[in-house]
Amino acid sequence: MSAREKQNSRARRPADEPSPAATPSSSIDLVHAHKVFEALFTLTVLGYLRELARVVRPGGRVVFDAMTEGCLDARVLERWMALGALHGVYPAVLPRSLVLGMAQDWGLRLLGSFIVPMKPGSTECFVFLSERKVQQDGV
Repeated sequence: MSAREKQNSRARRPADEPSPAATPSSSIDLVHAHKVFEALFTLTVLGYLRELARVVRPGGRVVFDAMTEGCLDARVLERWMALGALHGVYPAVLPRSLVLGMAQDWGLRLLGSFIVPMKPGSTECFVFLSERKVQQDGV
């Protein structure tokens, strides 16, 4: 495999199956999930986030968005309730404090966050830096 092919294979490594479980620990520079977690249960989302933290290398970035409590006000909730049947699912709220606490436990430091429009409301996009130490077994 040429150097260019090797570089491209690393840059485009897809998750296998519904999780990155087979992806080696600390092997990815950037992991990104956008508009993925809004319809999943909290524990399912946390399992995915733990895997994202595991596969990113120290100094790498983890970027994802989630619907936090700051994204929902009475007006947005009314719109979701009115359109829920059209979407087939209502959004799952992931408490911001839970996201930040778990990320810290997994060696991620928040670099920043911003609001992303998602009709009929919005999500909060988080950008984390991995400060996790690589152990000898690669974990």
